[in-house]
Amino acid sequence: MDKPITREEIAERIREKKLCAESYKHFAPVEWDREKHLRRVAFFVVNPDPTPIGIDVGFGFDDERWIVHDGNHRLAAAFYRRDKTISAGISGSLDVIKELLTRAAK
Repeated sequence: MDKPITREEIAERIREKKLCAESYKHFAPVEWDREKHLRRVAFFVVNPDPTPIGIDVGFGFDDERWIVHDGNHRLAAAFYRRDKTISAGISGSLDVIKELLTRAAK
């Protein structure tokens, strides 16, 4: 996406009941536009999913890749709802995981 989604965009999809229940995996990348992302996040705001998101920290701190490899829409919905916690499975380098958790605890 060119710019971050906004709370207002998600709220509008919820008000208009424009939700996307279909998984990302069912669409070719060209079919997955900004509108589908907005509708998917709105779907998870209305229908919270307890499935843990997947995080991969195996590549180190300086890599700018996005570390969430499964659950981006669920994570965005949790941010929208202002959830205090979200379940996550973490994979990758044990040293990197320990360092990130130590930083988070400070």
